[in-house]
Amino acid sequence: MNDNANNLVPSAQTSIKIGGQDILLDNSRLSFNEVSLNNFMENLALWYDYFSQKLAEAEAILSYKEYEYDVLFSSSYEKSKEEGCTDKLAEANAKKDPNVCEAKKEIIGAKHKVTLLKQHLKAWDKAHENAMSRGHMIRKEMDKLNTDIVFKNKDDKVSDIVGRRREE
Repeated sequence: MNDNANNLVPSAQTSIKIGGQDILLDNSRLSFNEVSLNNFMENLALWYDYFSQKLAEAEAILSYKEYEYDVLFSSSYEKSKEEGCTDKLAEANAKKDPNVCEAKKEIIGAKHKVTLLKQHLKAWDKAHENAMSRGHMIRKEMDKLNTDIVFKNKDDKVSDIVGRRREE
C-alpha cells in the first residue's frame, strides 16, 4: 500500500474530559491489517469495555446536570411567581436567569460528550465487523491456497517434491 492511500483515511484524535479524567478518542486504534488483526481482536473487548464505562459515567454526569438544571429552573420560576408574574413571564424569566442559562450550557456540553462516546463505540462495532470479515476472507484465501498446493502436487512423489525444494 502506498503512502497516498494512507492519507485518504482521516486520522482524528479528540480528547474529552469526563469526571476530571481526560479520555482520548483516537480513531487510529480502529485500524488493523493482516499482521495486526490478531492483536486488534485480542484488545477489542478491553477497549470496548473501557469506552462503555466512560459512556456510563458521561450519561450519569448528564443526568446529574439535568437534575441541577431542573432545580435551578424551578427555583427561578418560583421566585418570579412569588413576585406576581404570570406563568409565561415566570417561565421566560427563569429561562434567562444566568444560573439557569449556565446549567443549560453544561447540559449541552454533557450531551455532546455522550454523543461522541456513542459514536466512538459505534465505530468500534464497525471495526469489529470489518475485522471479522477480514479474518474470514484470510481463512478462505488460506484454504484456497492450501487446496491449490495439494491438488497441484497430488501426483508428485514425496521424493520429487523434496528434490525440487533442495534445487530451489
